[in-house]
Amino acid sequence: MEESKEEAEAALQKKYSSMVERLNKRHQSRSDNNNESESSSSPAFESTSSFLTRFSNLKSSIESQFTHSHSLFSSDPSQLKPHFEQISTSISHLEKLIAENSYFLPSYDVRSFLKTITDLKHTLETLIFQLLPKKKNKSSELLVGNFRGSEVGEFTVSDLNSCEVRIIGCVRTLFIHRLKNSRVYVGPVMGLVFIEDVEGCVMGFVVLVLMQKPEIRGMWTISSG
Repeated sequence: MEESKEEAEAALQKKYSSMVERLNKRHQSRSDNNNESESSSSPAFESTSSFLTRFSNLKSSIESQFTHSHSLFSSDPSQLKPHFEQISTSISHLEKLIAENSYFLPSYDVRSFLKTITDLKHTLETLIFQLLPKKKNKSSELLVGNFRGSEVGEFTVSDLNSCEVRIIGCVRTLFIHRLKNSRVYVGPVMGLVFIEDVEGCVMGFVVLVLMQKPEIRGMWTISSG
């Protein structure tokens, strides 16, 4: 099991390195087709080089913070929550960097970079689940979060039994874990919704899902058996 995980990580790193190399070659070829003065001042070439450097540095920094999480868990667990909040902020900055530079990147590479963002978010959520203290289950309650007029980066609904949750306002990423016989109504969700370990629940989302194909908007209702 461990070996397959290492192989998957190695394959992902190889794919990322190939993508970066392809972008560098692509823009180097462009610069070679122009005279030296034009290529040295080309905004596209400079932007791509700057983007690749910043993306690589930010990604490496986030991965280092992931590694530090386990050390912090052993030495000072009270610092884990702000530590994870900082990682979440760094991932948001990386996501914003991609959005700001997507106009000069090939669509395939943009999707690959966004896949990296998804993987980083998944790793963060896994660490949060593993290292932060588990909350006690709440039962038979009406829970309302009103964020009208503002936008919440990430929101987690977890450890509920026979509860109803209403989240009013814009949420970028929603995590739902360990719910039983509960109802969850959220909207709008601008990004991804992660659902895990739910039973006998009804969930309604007003969503904007960004896919490789044209965007899909609407109200989704999901029932779990």
